[in-house]
Amino acid sequence: MFVPITCQPPNTTTLGFLLRRRGRAGRVKPGYCWHLYSSHTHDRVLDDYQLPEMLRVGLEDLVLQILVLDLGEPAQFLLKAVDKPTDNAIKNALDLLQSLGAAESDYTEKQNEESDMQVSTYLTALGYHLATLPVHPRVGKLLIYGAMFGCFEDVLTIAAAMTSRNPFVSSFDKRDAADEAKRGFASDDHIAVLLAFNQWSDLKRRDVRKAKQFLRENYLSYIALSNIIQLKRQLEKYMRDIGFSSKPKGRNSTNHNDVQELHLIRAVIAAGLYPNIVIAPRSLQGKTAGEVTFRGQKVREIYLHPSTIAFTATELESRYGCYHEIVKTSKVYIRDSTAVSKFAILLFGGSLKVYQTHGVAAVDEWLKFRIDAKSATLVKYLRSSMEALLLEKIMDPAIDVASSKKGKAVIEAVSSLLKMEGGK
Repeated sequence: MFVPITCQPPNTTTLGFLLRRRGRAGRVKPGYCWHLYSSHTHDRVLDDYQLPEMLRVGLEDLVLQILVLDLGEPAQFLLKAVDKPTDNAIKNALDLLQSLGAAESDYTEKQNEESDMQVSTYLTALGYHLATLPVHPRVGKLLIYGAMFGCFEDVLTIAAAMTSRNPFVSSFDKRDAADEAKRGFASDDHIAVLLAFNQWSDLKRRDVRKAKQFLRENYLSYIALSNIIQLKRQLEKYMRDIGFSSKPKGRNSTNHNDVQELHLIRAVIAAGLYPNIVIAPRSLQGKTAGEVTFRGQKVREIYLHPSTIAFTATELESRYGCYHEIVKTSKVYIRDSTAVSKFAILLFGGSLKVYQTHGVAAVDEWLKFRIDAKSATLVKYLRSSMEALLLEKIMDPAIDVASSKKGKAVIEAVSSLLKMEGGK
């Protein structure tokens, strides 16, 4: 059975956009794209209509909007939808928001026959700010913490890169050389993109010819890097609209020698990507990181994708790493990973419990760390201080929390903890 589908050029219709890679039809001009499938597939497999978006995508953004507009409990409000999401989809959204520190949820007994969930949910100060940003909550948290800790410009680059294509590109026969060039920037994927972008931006301002040579030598895409610039401007505007300073004082762009700044940026990345955390074995036992099994919160066997910088590493900077994407092919792989310290997870991770008698701090009852009483008390204080700073920002959007007396003290204390630990 042949079915002709009329296609339009990209950005004119959704259909044309989705099918633009099926040859030239709909990609460069209007045309036809022919699909061949059996009568059995037509009658038994294909749906009459595409699933509604509410049943296809995460509900995190929608739940935030329901909460900030005070429309009632999200789990009950969503029951009024024409195509009601499942309880599991709602719970997953609430769990993600809770792990990000954007909401607090309390699950209790069955409320009525329509739903097995009775939930009491409220926004935190962070959740309020995330609800006002038209980006995914992960990206929003990354931006907010970057602004709070005075490294906004660099975090802005990382956030833009996360929502864009990877700027490192190469043909199959030059993949090894491209991987080697990428490793020359940093030992982490997010930091490598940041440093490559910063160096290219600096060269582009001073010498266009050297900037082009830099792209060729390091297998970087001009289009991808230019797209990051456009996305940065858009994200910066979003942050400016909600009152966060886009030009922090006293901080410069990251460079190779600014180790303390890199520790802080890694911690902010962990804040945005949590709970996407993996744990490496205590010892690689003579193997490379790509040959050993990592452990996640829900998936017990995870591997580094060959495209990650740490794939060939024989020693890891930290047992803990955060990742942006997880895929399953022959194995479960993570892409774009960054090593993070235990204090980064303790400060910016999920729900924290300290067991003083055992000298242990647990994040979401999953990640457990040995910690002395003094450090545990400091971590709890800094957590509450960060929440207080965000509450102040709600009350007065004009306040620059990063430049306030309390804000500077919190930033200095966090930076000192991360520097003291040294990323181990």
